[in-house]
Amino acid sequence: MCAADNPWSWRISPRHWYALSASRLENWAPERSLGLSPSVRDRLVAAAVAEAPWLYHPVACAVMSRPTIGRDLRLAVWAAANMEDDLGEVTLETPEWIWGPEGGASLDPGRYALCGLAEQICSPPDEFERLVELDPWCDSVGLPLDEGVVNTPEWGWPHRQPLTAEDEQRLRRGLVTFLEAGARLHRHLPTCADWVRHSTKVVVPLYSCGGQRFRSGSCASLPGLVFSDLEGPHEQILETLVHESAHHWLIIAEAEGPLVDPSHYASYASPLRQDPRPLRGIFLAFHALAFMTAFYHDWFRALGAGEKQRQLQMQTRALRDDACATLNRARSALTDLGRELLDTTTARVVAYAD
Repeated sequence: MCAADNPWSWRISPRHWYALSASRLENWAPERSLGLSPSVRDRLVAAAVAEAPWLYHPVACAVMSRPTIGRDLRLAVWAAANMEDDLGEVTLETPEWIWGPEGGASLDPGRYALCGLAEQICSPPDEFERLVELDPWCDSVGLPLDEGVVNTPEWGWPHRQPLTAEDEQRLRRGLVTFLEAGARLHRHLPTCADWVRHSTKVVVPLYSCGGQRFRSGSCASLPGLVFSDLEGPHEQILETLVHESAHHWLIIAEAEGPLVDPSHYASYASPLRQDPRPLRGIFLAFHALAFMTAFYHDWFRALGAGEKQRQLQMQTRALRDDACATLNRARSALTDLGRELLDTTTARVVAYAD
């Protein structure tokens, strides 16, 4: 843990996450029909050892979670796009899609140079740096997702293709709204934007049926990926990104070891859910609520706050304090790592926004 002036400059070290990734990549066996050179895996392992920032990305994490032909291909192309080395060629026996920040490209069966494919997914930088990449079709990790990643049937825009004219307009409007919110965070709270960008890389939009609740989610097996509704007030969109980014930071911390004693099975009242949760769930909630409170503290200070905004900030702070109290009462069930993270979050994030 490092000291700094505000919570957004406090970064949990990714050293253990990269070490774990190096071990997983050493055991990666790409689909044989792709004909990838062994140097692809060797270079990826070396990148993990060197803690190359581009490796912390859903494209790579998907392979480490569950390899498929499509995921193997996308990782090889992603590696070629981020390395200067010539990684050789790849063979496709069936049509495939390669993903890039600007969308990607469809490939027919054949033999391709990885460096040439990398050029297809690399594009000139935008005039402004986007907070995250938006992936409406979930091509960065590919479908189907593992069971339990998203619990809502037909949750996303891929299930709606071909889109109606109305849905196409809704999607465009939502993407613009989301990008505008990110641009405002860059403009008003650049250190918070940088903190988000270091842990959340890609957002997959959820298909909204017009419910009142703004939905989002993330998964421990796919660090850097967030599922989220698109349309809502900017502060709601940004609170969601802070919430899910905090979860990803906690996942990075857990690469060093568990935060809760693995033999501790008790459940606790959760500030965010109606059903009792294991202590790790309370830790997830506390960590997210601490940063959400800090976000509201800075956002409303920068832009001003009315009575509704002040009430929202107070409600979030109260939920944070509830989760913090639960963790402190169960402190003996935390590991040394868990107690250190609890204490540092309290000192660096909770105290900042009190």
